[in-house]
Amino acid sequence: MATWLYAPHAYSPLVLIVCCVAPVVYLFYEFDKFWLAEKPADIMQFNVVKDKFVDEVSELLRRQDTRLALEVTASS
Repeated sequence: MATWLYAPHAYSPLVLIVCCVAPVVYLFYEFDKFWLAEKPADIMQFNVVKDKFVDEVSELLRRQDTRLALEVTASS
């Protein structure tokens, strides 16, 4: 087997976590900010707010120049 075909590090759990979980964490964090900004009257508005969020994220992902960057600031 050629050495360039074998990449054991590509299957490590850490790589899978970074590749698969990071986008989910990013979307969860952004949805939380979006939810607080929308100020829904109650939890019954979840689907309305979720649909708005999905529309915004879908629009961002259609653009070629979109970069998803998680910006977290420490609060005191």
